[in-house]
Amino acid sequence: MSGAAADWRRFLTGRYAAFGTLAISDAIAVALAGDGLAIPLVATLGASPALATLIGLFPFVGGILQAFVPAILRRNRGDLRGLTIVIAAIGLMRPLLYIAVVVLIWAGLLSAIGGILLIAIGFGVGATAQALAGANVQTWFGRILPERERRFVAPRALAIQFGLGSVLLVPIAL
Repeated sequence: MSGAAADWRRFLTGRYAAFGTLAISDAIAVALAGDGLAIPLVATLGASPALATLIGLFPFVGGILQAFVPAILRRNRGDLRGLTIVIAAIGLMRPLLYIAVVVLIWAGLLSAIGGILLIAIGFGVGATAQALAGANVQTWFGRILPERERRFVAPRALAIQFGLGSVLLVPIAL
């Protein structure tokens, strides 16, 4: 077995398996709740390309909220794990919102414009939360792993997140 294959096997099993599982779950969450789904959905509901692009920028504006994380950590006695779980849970609620919006529009209980607005708000808040949770996870990697192990884990976790996330988005692109 080659060195690279042995390293991947070591990453996906044993001591590092939890990091691989975290990367896989994050890839699935981002693919099912990210802009690869939200932007085509608002476009299908009638949003102009300019509005869809603007909606896609919401998480970047929300990234400013990262500045509040240290103050929140001071308030909750440094519980980065608990904070990350809460923030990630907010981010992971987006698919449920998208389903609810589509069902409400289909049932005639919500207009397309109202649906676009709800998806835009949910996407902006949820994607920002997911980005904050991702940053916290990277911080967590840095705190619990020695530098050598972090350099082993982080690139593989990111490769899984981006690679699997891209594969999961192929059906949406078709």
